[in-house]
Amino acid sequence: MALAGLWERWENPDKPGEVVESCTIITTAANDLVGELHNRMPAILERGDFGLWLDPDRQSPKGLLPLLRPAGDGILVLRPVSGYVNKPGNEGEECVRGTSQEL
Repeated sequence: MALAGLWERWENPDKPGEVVESCTIITTAANDLVGELHNRMPAILERGDFGLWLDPDRQSPKGLLPLLRPAGDGILVLRPVSGYVNKPGNEGEECVRGTSQEL
């Protein structure tokens, strides 16, 4: 699965020599499944669109906007998880153990 995103590398004008690397994941309207939980979701690229999205010669947003659509049916599955996943510092298999108890 590939998410549409943007990456940038630039030099901080306030601190010469300091290089900043940043990235973002692009969101779109939620599909029916994700819409049960939230009104938006990451733009998930279809396998056939990977090359188009990553093509450095494509600089016009107009040609890429159609790729930023809700994921098709059957691509995602909802799975209950605990509140443990809501803490950025938490990693590991505990994140997918289930919902019955807070860890």
